[in-house]
Amino acid sequence: MGRDIPAALAEARPQLPHGFRVSVAPPLGQDPALVAWLRSRRSVPYASVPYTSVPYASVPCASGTPPTLWILLAHGSQRPQAQTQLNALAQGLEMTLATFATDPSLATQVQRGIDQGCSQVGILPFFLFAGSITDAIAVQVEELQAQYPHLGWQVLPPLAQQPGFTTVLGQWLDRSWPQDWPQD
Repeated sequence: MGRDIPAALAEARPQLPHGFRVSVAPPLGQDPALVAWLRSRRSVPYASVPYTSVPYASVPCASGTPPTLWILLAHGSQRPQAQTQLNALAQGLEMTLATFATDPSLATQVQRGIDQGCSQVGILPFFLFAGSITDAIAVQVEELQAQYPHLGWQVLPPLAQQPGFTTVLGQWLDRSWPQDWPQD
């Protein structure tokens, strides 16, 4: 655990059967099609992607009120390069980064948004599937909702539960497949 995939693969290659081929695709999180799709998630109407684990008020910002604080919520990493990439992704999406395992936390970023006058929070979890981390995030969001009942909340589901994700994933796989490998 905690090792990069390329390092683990380099260590495993001598143990692989002769002729066995392995390819490491570029990170999905840096794929331009995924970034464009993630950007589109900010305009999803409240009712179109319910997330039953986290109740939220479906109260969009009224005309003339401060904008929604959109938060890209990722796991986070102790490795500076990974954290830099997450920051770049959030900036490219015009979102604020919050991380589950490192700073800045979700609570910190929500407070910053309130300090800037935001009256609504949108959270895009940067997780493929629901699981123990997204369950823990749901608890955090419920606590924040109780602490800040005046805010409107929109929490999108994990990526794989959102419409269009499988299309983006399939396109990434097609682009990442080694050209000299068979497709069947």
